[in-house]
Amino acid sequence: VLLVMDSTAEAIERCWVVLEAALAEKWHKDYDMCLPDDGNQELWRRVGSKIGHIDVDNCKASYAEDKKKVLAYAQAMEGGIDTLNAMVHKVGRHAMERAEIMAASMAGDIDWLSRFSTPQLLSWRSIRGRTA
Repeated sequence: VLLVMDSTAEAIERCWVVLEAALAEKWHKDYDMCLPDDGNQELWRRVGSKIGHIDVDNCKASYAEDKKKVLAYAQAMEGGIDTLNAMVHKVGRHAMERAEIMAASMAGDIDWLSRFSTPQLLSWRSIRGRTA
């Protein structure tokens, strides 16, 4: 799954996007995110902050019926909305980590890359199969 966002990163706050992230986690699918400028560290920090605060109860939808369906799905899960939110936080943190490695690599920021472990860096591949 690839979430393509604009510079506002508002997509991460949409109900269907949150549900897609949870389903990616449930079905063990890769989940990645990209921005117009993947090397923009400040924008990635804002995305990370949004991910940390995601709550499907507060997500947006163009149609109220869509939000009702997503919430009904979440409430029917074992553990309910809290479980869905935890799944999204987990997959979001992992996608964020992958995006940060890519952004740091693109920027040539050795200090930023040094925050990651050697195994993380060695196992990282972009969606095009490139290494850090």
